[in-house]
Amino acid sequence: GQTSNVPSPDFSAGRTPLLYRQYGQSEDFPQYRIISNKYQEIGKRINEYPHRGVTIINATGFYTGREQKMMFVLAKKRESTIIFRLIKDIDPKAFVSQSAVIGVYGEGFDHIKVK
Repeated sequence: GQTSNVPSPDFSAGRTPLLYRQYGQSEDFPQYRIISNKYQEIGKRINEYPHRGVTIINATGFYTGREQKMMFVLAKKRESTIIFRLIKDIDPKAFVSQSAVIGVYGEGFDHIKVK
């Protein structure tokens, strides 16, 4: 295989090193997983503003065996406050998981860059 001179990123303490950003994405993309009985209202609001797509995934709680809907949302970092505020306004008890994604490709995001 071919050896790369680009150092491996150090993700300790949840930080993305500056060197990695230089070779990767210039913006962080939060990914949200949201579980709420009010998923239709939350999804509609996210779809309207900040105008992000919402994917509904069928999920089942392992302990309870209860079927529920989970929303999957990718946004831009600057939209985080908007998303959290609207979730809190609609359902303050919603379960929300947010994680950082290094790159997002496709419509509304970056183009896939392959040589």
